[in-house]
Amino acid sequence: MSFNKVVLAVVLCATVAAGAVRHLHLSDKYMVNVDIIENSTKIELELIVTTTGYVGFGIGPNATMTGADLFIGGVNGTETAPIIYGDDYHGIGNQMPVLDTINQAWNVTSGSQANGTTTLKITRSLDTGDNTEDIKIENNANMFVLWSIGASDNLEHHSEKGSKQLNLFTADDTNSSGVTAFSVSTLIMSLVAAFLRN
Repeated sequence: MSFNKVVLAVVLCATVAAGAVRHLHLSDKYMVNVDIIENSTKIELELIVTTTGYVGFGIGPNATMTGADLFIGGVNGTETAPIIYGDDYHGIGNQMPVLDTINQAWNVTSGSQANGTTTLKITRSLDTGDNTEDIKIENNANMFVLWSIGASDNLEHHSEKGSKQLNLFTADDTNSSGVTAFSVSTLIMSLVAAFLRN
């Protein structure tokens, strides 16, 4: 087997492992596109939520807000002049979360609102270095994703919420063409194996 074949196989496998956007269907009103970016040091999420109110997203050690690392944001204003907002919070129980003071780790990179749907793109380092208010995002199946939907942009009690245990590095409900990411990854890995055999 030539050195070039080995290098090509490694590149293809790395692309499959880290380069695919994954799609999560958290509810009928809440979709998330997940991508691990910048040499696997950051996570980028596109939150697509049926609401004109605020959007909440979080990660935590369990299905409750206690100890959770949370993002709350939304879009005010109009379609032609949107005012995008978003902040980093942490949960301390079944009450309004507390604004992070050590590090505002979740960053909004874009946002829009049209036809009753809010779309926000947010990023965060996988490891912020803040063990007090943030949670390190690891390749771990025991992480809980928390979501909430506000009826308005006032940060009052959410109108809908939920949680799901998953691995943000690998979870994928389906891609936009309806083909599961696992089947695409399996196909590519099979092609690499066949390529190496020749």
